[in-house]
Amino acid sequence: MIKALKLGDTFLFILIGLGIYLVHSFILNEYFESISFFYPLWGIYAFMILTVMLILVALKTSLSKGNNKVFNLFMGLTLLKMLLAVAFFVPLIVSGRENNIPDVLNFFIPYFIFLGLEIFFATKVMNRQ
Repeated sequence: MIKALKLGDTFLFILIGLGIYLVHSFILNEYFESISFFYPLWGIYAFMILTVMLILVALKTSLSKGNNKVFNLFMGLTLLKMLLAVAFFVPLIVSGRENNIPDVLNFFIPYFIFLGLEIFFATKVMNRQ
């Protein structure tokens, strides 16, 4: 059995995610306290951490079963994550708020940071096969 997603990798990913959350939270509280955001910051980071962890676990499981098309699985799950991100914004879009730009930036800046982390850790998982 392939131990592609080690406990240390999982702990490191969660630690990095929490660190990014704390920095993001500090920046919002220090410099953007007057802006009222539609989504709570913890909800955005819960979405990010959960989806990336699910993708990494799916890759590990697929590798352990001997699947050679792990890259296709990774691309498909990443596309699904993008669709879920769009669905995440449906309540904001139908809410009728005048200025959605702060909420969009508040979501997509960490989204792309977590996408980078996802690629980094997925590469580690795939290279261990």
